[in-house]
Amino acid sequence: MSGGAGGPTNNGSVGFGGSPVGGAGAVNFPTLPSVPRAQFQMMDVSGGDASFFPSSFVPFEKGIAEGEAALAVRQKSLGDVALENRGSEKPKAKFAIIQDQIGHAIIERK
Repeated sequence: MSGGAGGPTNNGSVGFGGSPVGGAGAVNFPTLPSVPRAQFQMMDVSGGDASFFPSSFVPFEKGIAEGEAALAVRQKSLGDVALENRGSEKPKAKFAIIQDQIGHAIIERK
């Protein structure tokens, strides 16, 4: 009988017919190439004042002075804003959407 029942072999694995099962084959997993991390630097600066410049540090006294100046600016009351809004010209639509007798929407130029 050339191939007997499986039994433990010297290396601890179960063999069949004298050959070990689950032998020494190498498995190769493909990997992605190593690429350095992308670094993005973004900066957004806005302001209407010509003296404005972005800074991460302002002396304490100057910061207090700028804060007090910002608080001292007179804010408009709700009545003042409503009066300005009433006097301003309103934008007018250039197109209108109307329906025909069947109910289809039609874009009409004004």
